[in-house]
Amino acid sequence: MIQIENAIIRVNMNQTNAPKKTPSPRGLKQTKGVDTGSNPTSVFISMVLDMTWRLALVVIIPIVLGSYLDTHFKKNYTFVLLGLLLALVGAVSVIYQSYKGANKFSIMDIKGKK
Repeated sequence: MIQIENAIIRVNMNQTNAPKKTPSPRGLKQTKGVDTGSNPTSVFISMVLDMTWRLALVVIIPIVLGSYLDTHFKKNYTFVLLGLLLALVGAVSVIYQSYKGANKFSIMDIKGKK
């Protein structure tokens, strides 16, 4: 059994310099909150989550606003139905945009441009 008391261990550490210039994010191509990694499952989950919150906002806000306006102006479901129609148009728009985005990623995978 070896006992070392008050021993100082010196480690030879090479000091490296920081890069002269930090890369700027301006040159990078940004997407709308969708993971563009090479893992298809990650891209799918990211696209589904992005579409989910957009659909929730597009559907809930017009219907709730229509209900509020119906109670305020004492109308019978007039504004709720208008809100529902607006929500339907918005939902179709969100689904179409997500479809276009999914096609863009699948075309990139086919061509090999990841």
